[in-house]
Amino acid sequence: MITGQMLEARGYGSLAEQMYQQADKCDPQGPNSNLQTFYLKLREEGALSAAQYLGYLAERFPDDPGVLLMEGMIARMHRHYPEARYYYERAAEINPDTPGVNTALASLEMINRKYSKALQLVDEELKRHPNDPSASVAKGQILLLTGKPAEAIEPLEKAYHFETSSVLVDKRLVADLLLTACSSAGKNADALEYGMQVLASTKTTDDTAMNAIKRKLRPLLKTVPQNELLNIEAIVENQCGNNKHHLATLRFGLADILDRAGLDLAANKLFRGGLQLMPTAARGNFRLGVSLIRNRDYANGYIYTRQAYLEDQYDPAIVNSYVRINSRLNNRSRDLAWRLRDLLRGGCVTDLCGMQTLMLKS
Repeated sequence: MITGQMLEARGYGSLAEQMYQQADKCDPQGPNSNLQTFYLKLREEGALSAAQYLGYLAERFPDDPGVLLMEGMIARMHRHYPEARYYYERAAEINPDTPGVNTALASLEMINRKYSKALQLVDEELKRHPNDPSASVAKGQILLLTGKPAEAIEPLEKAYHFETSSVLVDKRLVADLLLTACSSAGKNADALEYGMQVLASTKTTDDTAMNAIKRKLRPLLKTVPQNELLNIEAIVENQCGNNKHHLATLRFGLADILDRAGLDLAANKLFRGGLQLMPTAARGNFRLGVSLIRNRDYANGYIYTRQAYLEDQYDPAIVNSYVRINSRLNNRSRDLAWRLRDLLRGGCVTDLCGMQTLMLKS
């Protein structure tokens, strides 16, 4: 089972499941390896697949506290709170020392906004199991909800830096909670660090989550001195290490924020940095192209906009932008004719691509 946990921590889900199945054959009377398989299915295949597997476990181990806790978890996910409480209380009755049982009960008290009772249950859980990251996360959430962000930081950081991987602890969620706690406590530098972690781990296809983290980061980035914005890529590098996908996502996200704030130079540097790692990113090419066109660099703006169009011909914003710049360049000769008219009248003319300037000498 230890081998399965190591494989799971490294992202080898199918191999980990095979190890758990082997462990179950060695100890068919114990549900531990089966519960690990349940956690794995919950994380990688979703609640439906996990619930189906849990039905099989409930038949094999009807009175096991761990299985009862998982039944309660599935019931709570479907908002069947009385049913969830039944499973949690039954697990506590069978074995009051069951890891996670007090945290599970606390989650129901939080739903009912009974934060004092929830905090008592979580403190009891941490007293029995001081290294339970789920309990630390729950305590941080309660302290945030009761207006104590400075106190929430310690338990949340403990969970975030917990060495052993836990499928019940979503590191992105914990980083998001730390972003809120640090920001509310006035620790903007720490908040920015955790915010970058959230941004890096957000799926680029999840517009709701992406927009939410960008809204949180915008006021924090305003606290960064202007002369340090161009060095922000160094901060980005430190957050993602060798994970190219996370690094590219982070660069694009930060570039978007800076671009919308009118900081084109810093934004374009990050856009280009993201495209070095993900050259086929349609939205990255599109946003850089739009920025360059806005700054009258039409030739390079066309190149990036065209690349975006080649990658994604179903995004209306990309298609419309490409059609506009393509039409404008196709009409370049006509535009220049009008500009030559101005030239004869004694002015200055710049061609459409911004490549050369003609001055009328008197």
